[in-house]
Amino acid sequence: MVFGGETADSYYDEGVTASMKGDVALAVQHFKMALKLDPYHVSSCHQLGRCNVRLGELQQAVECFYRAIKGRPKSIPPRIDLGFALLEGGNVSKAETLFNEILAKKPENTKAMLGLAGCAFQKGEWDQAYILVGQVMDQGGAGFAAFYLQARAARLSGLGDVAAEAFESADHLLEKLIEGNPEQPEGYFLRGELNFARDNFAEALDAFQAAEQRMDGAAHYYSYGEHFDLVAVLAKRGMCLFRLERLADARALGEEILKRDPRNKIAALLTKSG
Repeated sequence: MVFGGETADSYYDEGVTASMKGDVALAVQHFKMALKLDPYHVSSCHQLGRCNVRLGELQQAVECFYRAIKGRPKSIPPRIDLGFALLEGGNVSKAETLFNEILAKKPENTKAMLGLAGCAFQKGEWDQAYILVGQVMDQGGAGFAAFYLQARAARLSGLGDVAAEAFESADHLLEKLIEGNPEQPEGYFLRGELNFARDNFAEALDAFQAAEQRMDGAAHYYSYGEHFDLVAVLAKRGMCLFRLERLADARALGEEILKRDPRNKIAALLTKSG
């Protein structure tokens, strides 16, 4: 029995606490129990969807968000989360439509605007992504996700100086994340991604190795829209080795990855390197 008794609200509170502590699996159990006790407990449905996103179960997350929206049609947060889940799942068109609908009612919503910028980026519209993320920052939404997206969009738009500055700002925020959570892999993985995007492959390799050292081999990780597990990090390391022309090491790592994931496309590429 949870503190507060066998009620949906009590299980919801326990789920939120577990989620904040990083125990997503336990949070899922609590939110599911809340919904078992009260199938119309919209807040539990919404939070269950957010947990599903963190676990990489995007289709289940989408279903939860739709259910939460049905329960509270005027609520914006589940719509925002639905948009990002659709975007992360590759359904850019539906995500774009949803973000535009939100902005039509709430033009100042920076999360929806950042989502729309992400849609433009995924469609290869670098200039539009850069403009939109600039609007996000103008309205006070200058967090890691915004700087990272701005840096990549600017780089692909040929704005090298702007990209360099945005990459530095993103890395500065990552430093704070790592300082606050030195034994968690997320900050190191994101630093690896950032350095890879900057063509700093040696620094990226070091960061991915640091992430690997802090990972549970069976766990799924999620941070700022990036999903990864041990195989994904090994593949990232392999691509760094490939770019550094350490082809024998890249081949060996590719073979190691194939033992874990025989269908891994990056590993298949790495085993053919050199």
